[in-house]
Amino acid sequence: MRRFLILFIVLSSVIATYGQSGGVVRGLILDPLDARIARAKVYVESRTTRQKLIANDEGSYSVDLPDGKYIIRAEMEGFYPAKKKKVRVVSGNVVTLNFTLFGIRVDSRHP
Repeated sequence: MRRFLILFIVLSSVIATYGQSGGVVRGLILDPLDARIARAKVYVESRTTRQKLIANDEGSYSVDLPDGKYIIRAEMEGFYPAKKKKVRVVSGNVVTLNFTLFGIRVDSRHP
């Protein structure tokens, strides 16, 4: 009985580890002067996944994703959105993806 229990525990941990695949995408949302933008929205999209995140008060975000290619964009009111296409996530890897958002000017001389 003890051997069966040990075998069961070992097989369970192997199966649980085998079933986990994916990586992490993390980064900062910055303005042109490298100041962090708190609470910016981050959207993650692929053929099978759609997620909306909110950066924390320090302007950083992190998301666990399955293997694949993604479009990731960051937005904040008062700024132009920024987008990165073909972000590749590979199992066990961390992708650092920072965004710089440029402010929208509301004066009549700005295009």
